[in-house]
Amino acid sequence: MSNAIYENGDSGVEVDPTLASGLRGAHGWSMVTALIADGERRVRRVVDWTGGEGLKPDVGGYLGPLGLVTDIGEATDDRGPKGEPGEGEPGLQGKSAYQIAVDNGFVGTELEWLNFYVNEIAEAATNEAIDARDVAVAKADQTAADVLTVEEAKNIVLASGGIPFETTALGIAATTEGQLFEAKGVSGGIVYKALYKNVAGVATAQNLEVPSKAAFDAAFDLVHEWVAFGGALGFVLKDKDGKIYAAWRQDDALLRTRLGLVSESIDLAYDEETGLTTASIPGLVAETAEQIINGKKALLVFKDPNDQVFAACMEDGSLYVPRLAADRIIGASTGTADSSSYYFAVEDIAGVPQIIRYNRTLGTRTQITSEGGNTAPRVTQDGLYVVYASTRTNPASEFFQPVGGGDEIPVIAGSTIIAIGNSLSTTGGQGYISGLIPLRPGVTVHSEAVSGQRSDDIGYRLGALPFTGSIAGDSIPPSGGVTVTGLAATIWRYWGTDNGSLRVEIAGVPGTLSKTVSVYTFTRDDAGSAVPVINPVIIVPKSGIAYGSTDPSSKMPLTELFSGTVIVWATYNDHREGTYSQAATLANIAAIVNCVRPLVKKVLVACDHIGFGRLTDATAQANGAGAGIGLATSEIESKRQIQDSRALTAAILAAYPGESVDLQTELIADGYTQDITVLGTVFPIAKLSLFGDGTHPTTALGRAVVAGYINDQLTSRGI
Repeated sequence: MSNAIYENGDSGVEVDPTLASGLRGAHGWSMVTALIADGERRVRRVVDWTGGEGLKPDVGGYLGPLGLVTDIGEATDDRGPKGEPGEGEPGLQGKSAYQIAVDNGFVGTELEWLNFYVNEIAEAATNEAIDARDVAVAKADQTAADVLTVEEAKNIVLASGGIPFETTALGIAATTEGQLFEAKGVSGGIVYKALYKNVAGVATAQNLEVPSKAAFDAAFDLVHEWVAFGGALGFVLKDKDGKIYAAWRQDDALLRTRLGLVSESIDLAYDEETGLTTASIPGLVAETAEQIINGKKALLVFKDPNDQVFAACMEDGSLYVPRLAADRIIGASTGTADSSSYYFAVEDIAGVPQIIRYNRTLGTRTQITSEGGNTAPRVTQDGLYVVYASTRTNPASEFFQPVGGGDEIPVIAGSTIIAIGNSLSTTGGQGYISGLIPLRPGVTVHSEAVSGQRSDDIGYRLGALPFTGSIAGDSIPPSGGVTVTGLAATIWRYWGTDNGSLRVEIAGVPGTLSKTVSVYTFTRDDAGSAVPVINPVIIVPKSGIAYGSTDPSSKMPLTELFSGTVIVWATYNDHREGTYSQAATLANIAAIVNCVRPLVKKVLVACDHIGFGRLTDATAQANGAGAGIGLATSEIESKRQIQDSRALTAAILAAYPGESVDLQTELIADGYTQDITVLGTVFPIAKLSLFGDGTHPTTALGRAVVAGYINDQLTSRGI
């Protein structure tokens, strides 16, 4: 193949790049002059120099007709010779330029005004000349660079005659050190030619390749006729799995991406009256039953013989087309309606569309939806969840559930704000919630916090971390309650009451797990057959906690909690315990966030402040605190807690950019800290006026400030 770039080209003109421009000189000096009297004459004397580089010239000369002169008698008279008298009657005496300047606010003598006026003009002219010179130099420099580029391009042409060498060895033999050349790729391979440089006799690739015909043949579909964007496609690019990712329309040659439809036979018809192109695709039918797609009503839905939707005319007049290839829906997240183990389809169940899951290995069929009409299933990018549109809400919205089955959860976060954590997130006088409620009028702000708990305790009661126990007798009885022992996770840690409960599920049996003093009991909801279990058995939390009550019926189901906006502040007590590594705490936080965040869930992770509670009691009292405020057992322990806290904050900010708030940094910026020295290091410590007990925002100011920082971050994210 001939080289299309150089074939039949005109001869160029060689240019020596070293002649393109000279070295740039230093900026010159501009004179500053003063107008002085010499009898009847007015001449200009140099009183200063400005704007230059290097040694400044001497002052004191005068402006003469050919330059500077030292004799005032040889200086040029600025006023010029007196003109001949004109004809006609003399007119009224007009104002001088000096008088006009005075009328407009100038203060000074006429000689001072003349000096000001002339020097302003001179400086402006000098600056204009300097700018013009800089532009000219820049153009000259660019010309030199262009010439070098031309020389490099000519280098390739001269080395190969415009035709790539058959091998890199031939290219090396024909070039010298530093020259570029092109060489062909392997015959039948995906590279036609590539650019190389001769570096010490070795062909060094320059990362510039031209695909071969074989590469294009592999990328383009040469068999099917494809339709997308309302017209036939000239070329379609697909990946190795046959999925479309780009296409060129036949009529306008524009490149488009994401949408495409393939069929063995497509007939197109253009209607001159309407200006529309219609497609006739054998085997495809239209569905007139009302369906909801992507949360909108579809007036006309097109499906193939396998009941797969490939296009829909929406109520608002738009056309919805998922990415399609052959007969399989491609979801918006991964380009597939499949996971590695399951395939999802829409089927008519008693006149209502429902989502059906097919097990690829076992071949089993399971209906996974029942409430409302459900359409358009697609699998998320991580392959963990299936998402679908449902009419159970008005207007319709999207829900999701694990691909293998589980609770249905709304995709879009609700307006409720859920605070998850320890005492810092409670509604009483120790937490910030009472400060957040007035900042969110009309919004439910709910706390799921337990004082004293650590990140793993919080994760266990949310179902984010594995929670196990042993059922007495290795069996759940047909009715009533059964004792649970050996709870591997202390979800009850630091509860200040003897009673508590939450909704759970054990071995598929729903019920209540309650605590009375030190006895734990599981009570099933409905009577049924006895269910054998293998201890220890997994306990799956299903609701929030009922603090101080054995009846959790009033508590929110976790699915409802997880449909709100969740604020996670769960790390403060990990540092106090001293047994948690940063990696362990981060893993617990990640488990909590992944548990509470569906697909587009709004989550905010709060990072700890550093209060007087991190100090020893002696250091705290020495800096104005009362007895018992400082909780650290030693100065070494105090410094460890402070440094660990800041290190964990940095890790959280890196792990959740845009989804976290650094309370300590905000406090420092607003002047709510004081510097205190611990073992020779000065640390900013949150003031007692906000955190009265050294740990909690016990004052009205403290609650308002902490809640304000959290609210600002929520607002910045559109929550």
